[in-house]
Amino acid sequence: MALVAAMILGLSVHGFYGVIYPLGVAAVGIVASLIASFQTRLKTSNAQAAIYRGMNLAIILVTAMSAPIAFFLFGGLKEFYATFAGIITVVLLARITPYYTSTSRKPVQGIAKTSVAGPAMNVIFGFARGFESTIFSILVFTSAIVSSYQFSSLYGISMVAVGFLSITATLVAMSSFGPIVDNAKGIIELSKVHKESLKAID
Repeated sequence: MALVAAMILGLSVHGFYGVIYPLGVAAVGIVASLIASFQTRLKTSNAQAAIYRGMNLAIILVTAMSAPIAFFLFGGLKEFYATFAGIITVVLLARITPYYTSTSRKPVQGIAKTSVAGPAMNVIFGFARGFESTIFSILVFTSAIVSSYQFSSLYGISMVAVGFLSITATLVAMSSFGPIVDNAKGIIELSKVHKESLKAID
């Protein structure tokens, strides 16, 4: 839907080129995600680092390939800047989310410590951290929307969504990693394997 919306707005603002550009960004996103998937290799026991390495490569490739397309079609980079705002949004959210969900970070550790006092503290403190975590995400999205509007009006806002979704294939692969690892960790715990095995997939 985001891609179709960008194409419709692009047709009304830039004509045929406005339709081609979102398709071009989506196409290079697929190529970038494909290349990044081949570069995601487990060099150490930290699987999460390997996944983020692939995501970072996909982002770099999308950015590098989208700029020439925008310049060729529009004779400038305003539309690319709007797209780049969406790409940066992905990067920032990929950093915010682990901070509030990882067991090695203070928010989750703080909830665990207060839970010792009882279920009421668990609920209250958990809700507080949950509300807090949304603030930064809202600020990131708001900044992306405002900046993209300055670059290319409503078409720029639509391109934020296209830029955000340009590496969808990589994001889906990252999302599938979580359930697989959780299941593997549960099996290891039930089989009473050495604790070092658990550390390797944390």
